[in-house]
Amino acid sequence: MTEPVLVAAISAGVSMVVSILAILFQRLFELYRLRQEQGHSYAKALFDKRVEYYPQLYNYLSEYAKVIRSGNQSLENLAAFKKAIDVWNSQYSLFFTRHTSKFSAKFRFYLGKVLHGRQAAMELSAQDWENIRRLIGMFESFLKSEIGINATRRLAIPTSLVQLLISSMG
Repeated sequence: MTEPVLVAAISAGVSMVVSILAILFQRLFELYRLRQEQGHSYAKALFDKRVEYYPQLYNYLSEYAKVIRSGNQSLENLAAFKKAIDVWNSQYSLFFTRHTSKFSAKFRFYLGKVLHGRQAAMELSAQDWENIRRLIGMFESFLKSEIGINATRRLAIPTSLVQLLISSMG
């Protein structure tokens, strides 16, 4: 082969490799962009559902916390409150994050234990009601965090309340 033909063949080969690499990187970038768009669409749809359904649960929580603060709580209205939360949970809890889902399950278990355990045979103490009110406040904070209202800080759970939830499971 003559030198000009060899140079032309090498140039053509290099051009072909560069073209193939450019097309490959372009396709990979396009795939990455599409995946990002899909992830963003999913996150937005999930966020929209949370914004649609969380206010109803937040209302149940907030209203019952007010019942406790006003001193009008009873085992009967606690049972109605738990039932409302259980019904809501059955329909919409799939939108919870893992942490909120765990807290919700433990909170509802704790309420069930209070209602059907030895404490239900007698009236709850003021401290028991205060613990329930504080747990409600924490649940409200979880919901706010999930829709971005508390986006600047992570929720810190007091150790005493965590121990209360854990001990209620045992």
